[in-house]
Amino acid sequence: LDQMAGKAGNEALHGQVKQVLRKGLDLYQEDKIDEAVKVWEEALKLEPDNSQARSYIKAAQERKIAVARGASLVANGVAAYQQGDLGTAVTMWEQAIAADSHNEQAEQYLLEGRKQIKQREAELEAKQHFVSGATFYQAGQVMEAGREWTWALKILPDYPEAQ
Repeated sequence: LDQMAGKAGNEALHGQVKQVLRKGLDLYQEDKIDEAVKVWEEALKLEPDNSQARSYIKAAQERKIAVARGASLVANGVAAYQQGDLGTAVTMWEQAIAADSHNEQAEQYLLEGRKQIKQREAELEAKQHFVSGATFYQAGQVMEAGREWTWALKILPDYPEAQ
């Protein structure tokens, strides 16, 4: 009879621990990492040898470090961007995503940064065709000049100097 009571008590405790672990997972999924860790620590008080709770705590602590690293890299990227260093900014945002793949802010900045780089590259290429066209024009090679200016407009349709 004592064995049955002990077994029932263990099952009840194990069920309670499972509920506590689930509550911690819910908090973790809401990005409430510190609260989740506290809940899982409560699970360990109930069941000190619970490897699942220990594993969750370790993963949460690693996640917290990754989130902090990602946030720091995003901030460094913003600082580089504000100083006019788009290349470094993009690199920082890429590293932020590598550190924390759930960093939506870094994803947005990276998307916009890459778009700006493409725009700058297009402007540079259009300018090169425009200058080449001007060189041909000055040399009296009107057809070649027209081709270069057409290319400039194909690359960047609103390139003002080639219109």
